[in-house]
Amino acid sequence: MLQYLLTEISLLILISISCTSKVYQIPLHPVYGESQNHVGYSVKARIGPKLQEYTLLIDTLLPSSWVVGPGCSDPCCLNKTTFISSYKIKKSKKDHFALVDYTSRNITINLLNDEFELYENNDPTIKFFDKAFSFGAVESLEWQDCAEYTKIDGMFSLYPKIHWSTTIIHSLYDYLYDKHIPRTLTIAMPRLVTIHTYFQSITY
Repeated sequence: MLQYLLTEISLLILISISCTSKVYQIPLHPVYGESQNHVGYSVKARIGPKLQEYTLLIDTLLPSSWVVGPGCSDPCCLNKTTFISSYKIKKSKKDHFALVDYTSRNITINLLNDEFELYENNDPTIKFFDKAFSFGAVESLEWQDCAEYTKIDGMFSLYPKIHWSTTIIHSLYDYLYDKHIPRTLTIAMPRLVTIHTYFQSITY
């Protein structure tokens, strides 16, 4: 019951992107690992010609958004929604990303462009339907902590434009720049809520 209440209230967390006079609000959903610890927040995305649904973890450490491609057979790619592109994938790029906690991910990705939208309650909130927005289809993935992320299909990057270890342009910022949209991004958090149980009070 407590877990349910935490989840329901956490759904109120929103991420807002200010685009001129219009503000897009995208609800963030809490993600819990296999050990039931809170590991982050996710957004809902639909990608590709059939707008297949994906759950993407918000990532502020790495520059590339990605989903699992059809050629990935690594253990970390299993049981995830596989991306099928509208177009033939030609270009492959390999990057090594070192994380701040000194763990690492080795990722081989194919950079591509396709239909991409963030949505909530079946209504699209932000659409990326042109070549200004790029993301990756993973060919191989080595990830120390992937067992904690079995409920997500990939990453949605909110990292600044350039990462120190790669020349990949951060696609969301690039998209907003190309569209002459002010690159203002805020995260709105709910107020602290105290849940009283028989034995203790929990504030979060």
